[in-house]
Amino acid sequence: MKGGQSLAGMLVFISDVHGLGLDKAQGLIFTETYYWDLNDGTRAFAKRFAAANNGKYPTMVQAGVYSGDPALPQGGRGGQDRRRHEEIAKMKELPTDDPLFGKGRVRMDGRKITPRIWWR
Repeated sequence: MKGGQSLAGMLVFISDVHGLGLDKAQGLIFTETYYWDLNDGTRAFAKRFAAANNGKYPTMVQAGVYSGDPALPQGGRGGQDRRRHEEIAKMKELPTDDPLFGKGRVRMDGRKITPRIWWR
């Protein structure tokens, strides 16, 4: 940064920033699909996650796994393969709304689609 260059990280997690230290990560430009302090839902999840993980906050990957697995946030049954297939089919019919990524839907190919959120 002092030499006038900017560093853009294509895959950077909050844990990377902590590992580098704020002094070295200062001015780093990167993209992020999850921000722990975005709203009440993301803050509540981050607080629970940190309490169970030695004070470390979740990365976008960890938040995505939590959000993408209906058995975790909604207390789903899981279980036998046949029942699981029925649950997945139902998921594809219903809209989603989770505290981490907001309203969305599960496409027929299984991808979860959420609206884009832009920060400054």
